Amino acid sequence: MKLNKNMKKTLKTIILTMFLCVILTMSGCTTTQTDTTDNTSVKGNEITKISTISLLDGLNNNVTVNYPCNSVVSTYGMVPAVIYSLDAQDTLKAGKGIMGSDEFLRILNPNFDDMAQVNTENVEEIKKTNPDVVFAPYWNEKNGIYTQLNSLDVPVFFVDIETVPNYYKLLSNMGKMFNKSEKSDYLIDYYKGKIQYIQDTVKDSEKPKVLVLAHSAKKNSFWTPGGDFWGNEMVDIAGGVSVSKDLETGKMPVNVEQISNWNPDKIIIITYTRDFSSIDAKNQLMNDEGWKEINAVKNGEVYGMPNDGDSWDVLSPKFTLGLMWTAKVIHPEVMNVSLKDEAMQQYVDVYDMTPEQISKVKIVGDAIN
Repeated sequence: MKLNKNMKKTLKTIILTMFLCVILTMSGCTTTQTDTTDNTSVKGNEITKISTISLLDGLNNNVTVNYPCNSVVSTYGMVPAVIYSLDAQDTLKAGKGIMGSDEFLRILNPNFDDMAQVNTENVEEIKKTNPDVVFAPYWNEKNGIYTQLNSLDVPVFFVDIETVPNYYKLLSNMGKMFNKSEKSDYLIDYYKGKIQYIQDTVKDSEKPKVLVLAHSAKKNSFWTPGGDFWGNEMVDIAGGVSVSKDLETGKMPVNVEQISNWNPDKIIIITYTRDFSSIDAKNQLMNDEGWKEINAVKNGEVYGMPNDGDSWDVLSPKFTLGLMWTAKVIHPEVMNVSLKDEAMQQYVDVYDMTPEQISKVKIVGDAIN
């Protein structure tokens, strides 16, 4: 059959359309980032394209959130500082930092207190912020508000950052969520480089017995990290032996009798408030008759962990400062660095802080220079 001119044109259009459909079918459900999925929402005559990303949280739950994530609520004080380090602070609609760390975050963001007005323990107030995701501590999975949030289609991403690998995993996941993978990859490589430097520096030194003591302001008592808690890993990387590493994992209460049995060579004191600094806690301990026979006290080997608004002992964006400081007080003979200078540099490397912002930071603690 011989086709006329119009029929040829129509056939050509059909073939071209079919070809385009095949190409679109092959590529339409994926983006350049393999973890994301594109969906289409139809409302009346309006068609909206929505991208989502699915990631495993700290409890290995598969959590799907909008991509890129533009609105976040944090009910876990460790999370806001991590978000700031990824330069994603504009996404944070509500959430305070860990005890005392708000002081540092206020330097980074003068409007920080505005979002602190949201009650992050109230489901309705959280819902009003229309968050793409809520970050929560892993131990609160069974808490009522998180069950309610999930029932309201608000994704909850549980966070576990008690170990360095888990911290890297969180950074990587947040980098993907916020479309900040370049920054998260940079930070992970940066921290690995710092840890390698510390391990190389102390590797040939003897390992003293070290006790990490955190002061509880509410109870005016001390606890020590047990088992897999970060404080034990911190001492190990810094070239010491943590005397509390065989305790059950968690914040373990401890008394002077137990500490006398351990008889540590070094004691590191931590507080999480500026009102009662690690130096205050150290002086209280050094003047207590009950502690005077412990080796670390007799030899003046008790040190207050620095605090610049954040205590440096926590797994947060400044954790390598705490590691380097711990290595210095354990092995001053080889770790001969100024932690003040190192801190000034890390503020720039991690947070890209300006000289004016850095001038507002006040560091309190021992062995800083």
